[in-house]
This record gives sequence, C-alpha cells and structure tokens, in this order.
Amino acid sequence: MDSIDATHRARLPAAPMIAVLAMSCLALLALSVAGCTSSGSEGPRVAVHDVTYRELPGGARILTGRVENLSDRHIPILQVQVSLFDERNFLSGQIGILIHDIPADSSRAFREPIRNKADIRSARVRSVLVP
Repeated sequence: MDSIDATHRARLPAAPMIAVLAMSCLALLALSVAGCTSSGSEGPRVAVHDVTYRELPGGARILTGRVENLSDRHIPILQVQVSLFDERNFLSGQIGILIHDIPADSSRAFREPIRNKADIRSARVRSVLVP
C-alpha cells in the first residue's frame, strides 16, 4: 500500500471518530456536572438535585428538580442549562431554565415544560450559570 492510499484511508474514519469522541466528551461533561456543586471564589455555590424528566399521560413533557443555594448570599436569578437526549443517548437539544429568588442557604424547586419536538428520553444538567 502506498502512502497516498494510507493517507486517504486514515482520513475517512476520522469524521465519525471525531463525532463519537465529541459525544463521549459531552456525555462525560454532563454526567460530571449533574452530580456536582459549583465552586468558585467569585460567585455563590449552588447544587442541582433531583432532576427528573417525565412524559405525562396527556403527552406533556416536564423537567423538574431543585436548585440549592449553598452560600450565604441571596441569588436573584440563575440559569440551569440542561442537555436533552434521545433513545440512543444522542444529544437532541438543550434547554435553559431560569430560576428566580433563591435565599441564602435554601433551595427552590423548578418545573419546566419541554417544547422540543424531538423524541426526548432523558435529560442531564450541563451547567449552572450564576451572574
């Protein structure tokens, strides 16, 4: 086999491999964020708990959970970024959930409808944004 042929063969599977690698990294990132708390010296620490995706009998799809403010500062607003996955665990979309007024050392429950038309089967917290 000459070097040109070997070069072309090496390039062909690279695109699918990059996609698989990117999805694997995204899944690992989502899993690592889902069970963790935020930690940084600049903003308040928060944790997201009990995130549940459900499809109700009428067809409505709901994402519920709870955000806990682990700091001694009031949080006026934050956004929970959630990744949505299909039956094959491929990323099908994302949603940002705004949560208002979380007192210091307390928590706030959230309930958000999913309006994405894709066949969603699961959801994972990707990140929490606190201004």
